[in-house]
Amino acid sequence: MFDYENDTSAQHKVDGPYRSMTGGSVDIQRGNLLGDDESFDHDERKKVQGSPTPKPKKDYIQARISLRSIVKIISKLSLEQSEAIREIGLGGLLGLRCMKQDHILTRWLIKNFDPESSSMNVHGQQLLLTPVEVHNVLGIQCEGKDVKLKGSREGFLDLCKMVGVVQGSIPLKGLKDYLKETKSVGDDFKMKFVLYVLGAFLCPTTKPALKKSYLHAVKNVEAMKECNWAKLTLDYLIGSVRKCKQKGHLRANGCLLLLVVWY
Repeated sequence: MFDYENDTSAQHKVDGPYRSMTGGSVDIQRGNLLGDDESFDHDERKKVQGSPTPKPKKDYIQARISLRSIVKIISKLSLEQSEAIREIGLGGLLGLRCMKQDHILTRWLIKNFDPESSSMNVHGQQLLLTPVEVHNVLGIQCEGKDVKLKGSREGFLDLCKMVGVVQGSIPLKGLKDYLKETKSVGDDFKMKFVLYVLGAFLCPTTKPALKKSYLHAVKNVEAMKECNWAKLTLDYLIGSVRKCKQKGHLRANGCLLLLVVWY
């Protein structure tokens, strides 16, 4: 499993095939290049000075990954709460200490990840990413039943009220505020922790919310112990990378830190 404690930035040296992507802006001195001579008109002055070199656009990843907030929540958990998280197969996340992500490296990894074969094709090698590898990196459960996001709607309305569903989505802020304050180790805590981790880290989107279909994953708290969280995380990432490549861009969602640490 990756040692989060010893990699607090999740950044790598800018070497290898993506080094040229880092670039750098040129500092243009915008003073009077003509000295005290004011005989040139405005158009002539522009020709001599030239147009300032535009700064390169920053390559930000748009997924709503909230590393800092998750680390803060984890750091305040009681021993009993931590044990409850281990029991549902997400104990590896308790070691998360990374609060930043290298966006340039992440974009390069997305570019070189093949969603059809679930592999990274770099340096003349094909590296296969499997649920077991996800477990090795994140420490989340890679065995058990697939997480179902559809099913019976019995008791669904009560769950929607409990997590504050708004227009079909579960706001992450409400979950975060609850987790920052609660001392509970009961079912409410387990459900809300799982939902927040899914929406903020394992299966994030570009929005600060989670689809209410994820309530199916937590409505049976006892069954969460048998969930294959690693497969859910990987399947979501693969689907997101496939979708963004079909659209011709690299702004994928999903647990992109997984690619960085795995690489």
